[in-house]
This record gives sequence, structure tokens and C-alpha cells, in this order.
Amino acid sequence: MVREDAPPKATSAAAAVAALQAELEMLERALDTTDRKAALLPVAVAGIGGLFIVPDATLTGAQVLALLPGVASGAISAILALRVLRTTYLSFGPNAQQSARSTHFPPAYYNRAVAGSLADAIDLMSDVLRRKAGRLNVAMSFGGAAILLFALVRVAGGTT
Repeated sequence: MVREDAPPKATSAAAAVAALQAELEMLERALDTTDRKAALLPVAVAGIGGLFIVPDATLTGAQVLALLPGVASGAISAILALRVLRTTYLSFGPNAQQSARSTHFPPAYYNRAVAGSLADAIDLMSDVLRRKAGRLNVAMSFGGAAILLFALVRVAGGTT
């Protein structure tokens, strides 16, 4: 059990800051990766859909039955992917002004405060990443369904 009133050890506090900074950097890279995937998803669905659907003045009934839900799935996928890209407040560590004003503390106490701020930022970023990843997974599912339906449109119309 951790005692909050216990004085911090300088080496432990410094090690905690280093470990938490590394974890924060990993979360930042994961968020960037999630955003890049979300940005590419609508383009990929539309591009692949365009390969399967050849502009034609006549669509059979079977093609229309596959095309309408395909377009709807593609639209839902794009909307969800754009929601992943929505701007969110993120904290990447301690408040800069407060950190500058706290330099009079001994290193162990200062590093413990920094470690606490980093831990708060990690908790916030983890929650944001969890939400974004969930939305991206749903968007990718709808995108995959749209692509399959677009392929079905192509197959239902013959291979010409």
C-alpha cells in the first residue's frame, strides 16, 4: 500500500517520471496512428467501391438491393471515421506555468508532483484512445460491409 504522506525518494520519483513519460509517448503515438487510420478509411471505402461499381445506366434489381445498403454502410463508416478525428482536449503532462513556479521544491518532491501530473495525463489519454479506437473499429466494420456490398453489386451485374 502506498502512503501518500510518506516523503518521496529522489531516485524513485525520478524513475517514475521517466517511466510515465515513456508511457505518455506511447499513448501519443497510438492516438496519432488511430487518427491516421480514421482519415484514410473514407477514402479507402470510396476508392475500392469505385473499383467495383462501374458507371452504368442500367442496374438490375439485385444490384440496387446491394447498392443501397452499401452506400448507407459507406456513409455511416465515413461519419464514424470523421467522429474519430473530432478535436478532443488532451493533457500531455504537467501545467507548464505551475511547473516553473514549483522549482523551489526539493527534486524528490518536485518529481513526485510531476509524476502525479503525468499519471493524470495518461489516464485522460487512455480514455480518449479507448473511445477513439472503439469508434474506429465500428467505422471499419461498416466500411468492410460497404466494400463487400459494392463487390456484390459488381457480381450481381455480371463480370462485364
